[in-house]
Amino acid sequence: MSHISKEAIEKAKQVLRADVIITIDQLSKLLGCSLISARRRLKEWNAYTCYNQKGRFYTLPDIPKFDEDGLWRYKEAYFTKQGNLKNTIVYLLEKSPKGMNSREIGEIVGLEPSSFMHHFRDIPGLCREKLKGRFIYFSDNTKIYTSQRQRRTVLQQAEKNSPQMPTPC
Repeated sequence: MSHISKEAIEKAKQVLRADVIITIDQLSKLLGCSLISARRRLKEWNAYTCYNQKGRFYTLPDIPKFDEDGLWRYKEAYFTKQGNLKNTIVYLLEKSPKGMNSREIGEIVGLEPSSFMHHFRDIPGLCREKLKGRFIYFSDNTKIYTSQRQRRTVLQQAEKNSPQMPTPC
């Protein structure tokens, strides 16, 4: 393991706090070390990795101001308090009152569903069902699922029974 001076570490942290996000290449140059050593340092610091941009950006744990969904965006980089996109989607579904379709999930996480939802077919924490021709994602926690499924059914019945408004010309 290469030795990195305390001065280099403090300078790197100062730059990161000023710039808010950093790439691994930038950090490696600041620390004067290999990419592997820079990644080790990020792990020691419990840094967050963005879930978009191919995980290219990092930030220190005291920088993000996460919203109620545990998400934070800075410029083009999106971060999650849950650590990664999979955990985030499981978290969002656990707190969703009626489950969500891929479009609803995509709107919350700020990504096009076609770019990531195919990875979430069979993961622990999720249950996927086709309802009215559209996949709906629910929590796989039995108690939460039952409540979500009931609410989704009531919602679909209400939509079915409501008179259709004529479309404006």
